[in-house]
Amino acid sequence: MIPQADTPDAIVERCSAALAERPDDADATRRLGAILTDPAQLDAAMHALAQSAAPGRIAALGLVHQILGARDDASAAYRRAVARDPAQLVALRGLMTLARSPAESEEAAELLREALKHDPEQAVLMADLGSALYRARRYVQALPILERAIQLRPNTAAARQCFFLHQELGEPERARAVFARHLSRHCDPALELHAATLLPPIPSSAAHIARWRDRFRRNVAALADDPPALGDPGQGFARSLFLLAYHGLDDRSLRSDLARLYRRACPALAFTAPHCLEAKPRAGRIKLALVSSFFRDHTVGKLNIGFVERLPRELFEVTVFAVPGRADAMTQRYRAAADRFVTLPANLWEARALIADSQQDAIFYPEIGMEAMAYMLAFARLAPLQFTTWGHPETTGIDTIDAFLSSAWLEPAGAEAAYSETLVWLDALPAAPAPPEAKRRFERAHLGLPEDRRLYACPQTLFKFHPSFDPMLAEILARDPDGLLVLLEGPTPEWAAKLARRLRRAGIDTDHQVRFLPPMPLDQYLSLCRVADVVLDPPVFGGGNSSYEAFCQDAVVVTVEGEFLRGRITAAMYRKMGLADLVPADARAYVDLALRVARDKDFRAEQQRRIAANRHRIYDNDDGVKALAAFVEGALRA
Repeated sequence: MIPQADTPDAIVERCSAALAERPDDADATRRLGAILTDPAQLDAAMHALAQSAAPGRIAALGLVHQILGARDDASAAYRRAVARDPAQLVALRGLMTLARSPAESEEAAELLREALKHDPEQAVLMADLGSALYRARRYVQALPILERAIQLRPNTAAARQCFFLHQELGEPERARAVFARHLSRHCDPALELHAATLLPPIPSSAAHIARWRDRFRRNVAALADDPPALGDPGQGFARSLFLLAYHGLDDRSLRSDLARLYRRACPALAFTAPHCLEAKPRAGRIKLALVSSFFRDHTVGKLNIGFVERLPRELFEVTVFAVPGRADAMTQRYRAAADRFVTLPANLWEARALIADSQQDAIFYPEIGMEAMAYMLAFARLAPLQFTTWGHPETTGIDTIDAFLSSAWLEPAGAEAAYSETLVWLDALPAAPAPPEAKRRFERAHLGLPEDRRLYACPQTLFKFHPSFDPMLAEILARDPDGLLVLLEGPTPEWAAKLARRLRRAGIDTDHQVRFLPPMPLDQYLSLCRVADVVLDPPVFGGGNSSYEAFCQDAVVVTVEGEFLRGRITAAMYRKMGLADLVPADARAYVDLALRVARDKDFRAEQQRRIAANRHRIYDNDDGVKALAAFVEGALRA
């Protein structure tokens, strides 16, 4: 216990040290809170601490600055403390928690490594080093350090990070084991939901997919019988939810079951904005809001900027509600084009109240299912009309989303059965993309690619590689032994290693016939599409924005239509360009076409010419904008 008679600065110093050792120390939290909420004591404490050269007191001052939101002052104080004492626990922990970028996390990790040289078995510092490496995306290095920290001192926070590390590394079985061994008895409702909905990002086979989906279904059903109480539903957002779409199966029942579980686990998600109870539609311009985390240089941002820029303002007042996060030049385009651009609070309930108070007539979620805020907001009735589209191209399962905007170009007959929403068949592709601008052109040598081999590029995220694609790739490379399959490694190299092992089982010589390239900026990506002999579109879940971008490079993209929207987008672009003959009928025809495009230069050049002559039909027109405007106006004023 901290003595009651201590001066405010001494209390702050002792509480800081106690919380560094035990973040859940209730007495230290209470005593520190009492100082911080009393202006006189806070002023006295900060004044006294600022006069001291003692590392512990300097670090305590840093903690006060950090709690009060003065990040720069906190960082400066922590650095002074570490300069005087490299093992100063409060300061080291503070620098680790202040780190926002991978580079800052790397810097914190180096300081923690130095501190551990003085005390190699310090469990708290070891857990913090693992955490800093995790934040720096050094997953493989972080894992054994966190595991050792747990051995030295059972640590729920470190165990949680081990759980999520295994998830990031694509190891759901190991994540489940960590949960069972270290976390299940703590009854964290959000973590319980995460553990119940784990899925592998790189499944080893179709049977592997089936086993995990069955486990997902059974776990969700079990939780629905006795739902965990989620105070903050965003913390319980199932990170693996979006992976369902890559399995090539009908996800309506799974996503609907999960949505019902969230409603039971957090009844506060149910909310109706008062203006939605009005019986008659209001006169004047239609108030339309777009809500997303991705109004930036992201597929969602690129596909939807045209709606904000070109919806007719005599009919619509357009508001953009941006979930806080990274901003860039695309964000500025949205800000400039919208009638109102509002950055939402990070708190779900505050964000919901702000949107409700704006009394929108319609809310457009460009994607639902890729991140927590938009997904959880979608459970509320915030406008009389609420709809989504192909930013994440499958049903939401949420009963307050009224419509899913798709297209007669995209959907097969009977597609309505796969949607919990009303499926809207626009006579246009539901997108208004911004054509990419390449500032530099790169040739093969600059990309590290050989000049003397045929390049089969499939520059997609690796979880799009369904196991059914493996034999198609194997046949292409068997029939073209000098062909080179070019893939993007992505941010998690361990996923690439898992995919490579799967390709080897399919008979592909991955050492000679597969090249993984590191993550690349847009200019290099566009150049890769241009210098490849052929671009391969994965079946099951193919390209969307990536196909738009490839066609702008006159690339011939070989695709085959899947059963669901997510596997039919590139084919729809070909049909809209009047090039339906470039859509093969089945997997065998896909392989034949890929080989012909790669081998026959004259044939490839002719298809490139046709694409260049017709791509304006998918880019340089307002069909999607007009179709969306007509849908919203008709739905609200019919």
